[in-house]
Amino acid sequence: MLRGIDNAQGDAEVSLKGTFTTCVVADPILRIAPLDHVEQIIKAYETSTSTLRAVLADPALQRDRVDATMDALADALADQQEIDEAIQSGGQLAVAGSHAGAEVDEDELEKELQGLVDDKKREEGEVIEREMGKEREDRDRVQKEGKEKELEERLHRLRPTGEIPDSASREAIFDQEREEHVARKEAA
Repeated sequence: MLRGIDNAQGDAEVSLKGTFTTCVVADPILRIAPLDHVEQIIKAYETSTSTLRAVLADPALQRDRVDATMDALADALADQQEIDEAIQSGGQLAVAGSHAGAEVDEDELEKELQGLVDDKKREEGEVIEREMGKEREDRDRVQKEGKEKELEERLHRLRPTGEIPDSASREAIFDQEREEHVARKEAA
């Protein structure tokens, strides 16, 4: 379109050969041409407006939510600022303390270290003691189960026919069991 205007303007200038009438003919043409562009600009504005309204219709962009988000961000930044200030002041105190001739008490550090080592050893000892206790319990349980099984087998051997042994036989059985028990204790 601009080419057409430029051509028309050029033709008008050529035909009038730079006379005053060139200005008179070209002036209205130059005034009409921007009006066409104004219409295109208005259409672009209308499209932009509808697009912007569609984007702003998203619930995430509602004024209350944006305000809440900005407030939360401001709070987070304030917290971060407080942390920075605390770190800076702590660093300054540490630097000032080291420059003020503050010495580290090595004896106190050694005592603290020894206390930590003792605590760790005590904890490890307690763990080992618990594990050993469990092992003892397991071993005792297995021995008890073995003893019960052995007694049941003896009982079945003694009563294969279902007869009840007389008192002399019972005493002999008890004596035998005592001797076996004493022998087991001595072996353990």
